[in-house]
Amino acid sequence: MPARHRAPARPARRSTSRARLALAALVLTMGCAKSVATPDFRGRQSSGRIVLSVENQHFSDVVVYLSSGGSWQRLGEVTGAASKMLEIPSALTTPSARFSFRVHPIGGQDRDDYVTGAIYVDRGDVIELRIAGTLRMSSWWIR
Repeated sequence: MPARHRAPARPARRSTSRARLALAALVLTMGCAKSVATPDFRGRQSSGRIVLSVENQHFSDVVVYLSSGGSWQRLGEVTGAASKMLEIPSALTTPSARFSFRVHPIGGQDRDDYVTGAIYVDRGDVIELRIAGTLRMSSWWIR
């Protein structure tokens, strides 16, 4: 009986299927990697960050502190007659977070500080803090 010859083995289709599956998974992962801001109930784009925008109209440089649970944490320094954006640390930003801010003029005494009351904010809010020439006349609002 003549010997049967086997046909040469074909490359397995599994490798191309696996490659296609890996490519599809990569494309899906890349699509999910970008964080997309979604509008909140007020129609704003929520980025998840809470930002403090400080406008210092005082002649002195000031240090801005944040309290979210009793202790004060330094956020940053703002030069006299200048503006600066300070980002609230993400570890402190929870839904409906409550903050207080303290503004201390460099070289001033604690009695000179301006302290806000409790400010309730959500992710995506921008808190505007205007430091007036007379600290006790300072103000804040949320935009």
